[in-house]
Amino acid sequence: MLTSACNTSAYTFEIAPVFVMVESSVIEKTLHLVGFESDNSEGLFVPGGSIANLYGLQLARFYRFPETKHEGLYAIGKPLVGYCSAAAHYSYKKAAHLMGIGDKNMKEIPIDNRGRMIPSELEKQIQSDLANGMQPFFVGATAGTTVWGSFDELPPLRSLCDQYGLWLHVDGAWGGAAMLGSQATRDRLLKGVEKADSFCWNPHKMVGAPLQCSIIVHRKGKGLLQACNGTQAPYLFQKEKLHGDMDRGDWTIQCISLSYLGVIDLKLLSPGGRRPDAFKIWLAWKHIGDEALRSRVEWSLDLSRYAAALISDGGSSGQFAGRFELHHQPEYANVCFWYIPPSLKDIKPSFGPLTDDQAFRLSQVIPYCKGKMQKLGLSMITFTGEYNFFRWTFANPHSVTRDDVVDVLKDIDAVGRDFVPLPIS
Repeated sequence: MLTSACNTSAYTFEIAPVFVMVESSVIEKTLHLVGFESDNSEGLFVPGGSIANLYGLQLARFYRFPETKHEGLYAIGKPLVGYCSAAAHYSYKKAAHLMGIGDKNMKEIPIDNRGRMIPSELEKQIQSDLANGMQPFFVGATAGTTVWGSFDELPPLRSLCDQYGLWLHVDGAWGGAAMLGSQATRDRLLKGVEKADSFCWNPHKMVGAPLQCSIIVHRKGKGLLQACNGTQAPYLFQKEKLHGDMDRGDWTIQCISLSYLGVIDLKLLSPGGRRPDAFKIWLAWKHIGDEALRSRVEWSLDLSRYAAALISDGGSSGQFAGRFELHHQPEYANVCFWYIPPSLKDIKPSFGPLTDDQAFRLSQVIPYCKGKMQKLGLSMITFTGEYNFFRWTFANPHSVTRDDVVDVLKDIDAVGRDFVPLPIS
């Protein structure tokens, strides 16, 4: 509300001095949390995690091939190719399309049984692309995948990027909040993040900052963002003026012509000005502090572990015994599971592949349960994946209790126990 009432755009010190300083403060705090040295690192608030991943690709391309800013992709002479996991966010492919690389050249690498990119498969694909005359330049890792909540192992990816000269970007839009958790949480989930080349995080997700509130930081030298995106519009950006070094407008792909990106419909990319989004997380941080944010993260993880335990063992009184089955043990705040109604009690999806008939019958259950709960005004939980499983994320921890977790499982059981599958045609 305050930022809307001020109705300003944070691109120069003159137009928004307080908000520009606030952004600098939050970026410095984020650099410290990620483990980037502030002497050679910088960052920006951007309009969402998808745009943050686009920035990661832009920086990677410019850092390796600076001539592309003025001469375009023809300056490289061979097709660029990037990599992300099969479980990564679709924004990687959208960004590759927007940049003229082509979405098929953002290649999906297979994942293991914990939803993480397999480094050996990545290396195979890199070697294959090199042999076929392509130019690898980027690896997009994920810290907290959308469905599984998985965290790619960063140390082996860093080693491969060093070996082949690739930029390592980490999409922490969802899972980046783990850096605010306990040291044990950070060590378990974000080991090696300080050696990534760039990293993004959405405070508007688990931390609860008002939408939109997204950050990208990198550690490849101060001035890289401006060199990559700047046009030095003289009526806005002058080196001689006081506090000119705090002007971030020329670091962005906003406030400038986007024609070199080939963007026709700008609504697909970002708003024209720069909203002072940093103020949202800055105010929350000042109000509740590090410990409260740490508690939010840890409570989310505690709730996910509690839900997984109820699903696995049927609850302390056994009221859910045999009715639920985990897709996988959660690493983060995503709990993925099936509901098994009495009519399908012999089907065990996590034990191995199902027959076509079993898969058809099981895939009907979750849409049925969700639809009934939605009509009754109980809850709306998304579903996806093999045979349709529930994807339950704990992203609003300050208002959710363990009793709420039990109640949701009771509701699913209540609406689903009378389910009778349609026969396969």
